[in-house]
Amino acid sequence: MKKLSLLVLNMLFLVFLFSSCSSNNSTPVSNKSYSTVTTFAGSGIAGTSVDGVGTQASFWNISDLVADSKGNLFVVEWGAGKIRKITPAGVVTTFTSPTSSVYFGALGITIDASDNLYVADEGFNKIRKITPAGVITTVAGTGVASNTDGDVSQASFNYPTDIAIDTSGNLYVVDSGNYKIRKITPAGIVSTFAGNGTNGNVDGIGTLASFSGLTNITIDTSNNLYVSDTFNNNTIRKITSAGVVTTLAGGASPFNIEGVGSNAGFYSPEGITIDKSGNLYVAESYGNKIRKITPLGVVTTFAGTGKTGGLDGPIATATFYKPIGITIDNSGNIFVADNQNAKIRKIAFE
Repeated sequence: MKKLSLLVLNMLFLVFLFSSCSSNNSTPVSNKSYSTVTTFAGSGIAGTSVDGVGTQASFWNISDLVADSKGNLFVVEWGAGKIRKITPAGVVTTFTSPTSSVYFGALGITIDASDNLYVADEGFNKIRKITPAGVITTVAGTGVASNTDGDVSQASFNYPTDIAIDTSGNLYVVDSGNYKIRKITPAGIVSTFAGNGTNGNVDGIGTLASFSGLTNITIDTSNNLYVSDTFNNNTIRKITSAGVVTTLAGGASPFNIEGVGSNAGFYSPEGITIDKSGNLYVAESYGNKIRKITPLGVVTTFAGTGKTGGLDGPIATATFYKPIGITIDNSGNIFVADNQNAKIRKIAFE
């Protein structure tokens, strides 16, 4: 009888232990969702560049932004030639500003795992690096508007507008004036990764493909690139790590319609970012919306009514005015460079 009781107790213990371990190893279901749009920083007074907290600060022609590992935002302020920093508490300061040796005509920005910033300086046809301490160096580009591959000291770009970095430290540059995506290796070699240099709309491998209005770029965890191809094409193109270019979504007429793949339409897609699940979010500047693209190419309106404005509130009723840059922080919050409103808008993940 004692042996039977002991056996039963052991079995009950094992059941309890198994249940506890299963519970600890399971992934809890997240109840978080995107709900509201708020103004995170910026007074809305265009043409000024003033530090401050939240809406006490002001911006002058913002174009792109990125979040670091600590949740700080770095905003490209094209009009003032500055990079602005915004803390998670909304404190806006000037991180870099024009000097006698460096003046930014920057448009696009990205960040590496060590929080070094890389800037596509379209005004001076160079790629710049900015350390967390604010030290600025030139990574590549002679400054002459041209189309030369080779060593970074001799390579040239023509109106580079955005930049992304992969897991191996390779940089990918949207070289819009040359209708190409250029690659810069950690060893300092610049090459043409995709695009034949002509204005077109052809899918293909590497230099067999063509683009029309390259503006922005992002990258996923498998090192696939996604680029906004505006102007004549109004599409989102995908480029694999092997250089295979396809059209993921867009191209349909009229502009700004929902759909799957080529049945969807965009009206000047520009800023682009990606979440941990592989969903893309696109700042549709002339459509005044934020669009979402699933990994299967399903395009929907994520936020904004399409009307011009600066109304905060639920994502379905909020309004934007030429949103041009977009990024996601480590907590999943989306931040938008709302250009004509001269504000940084936040779409909370809560």
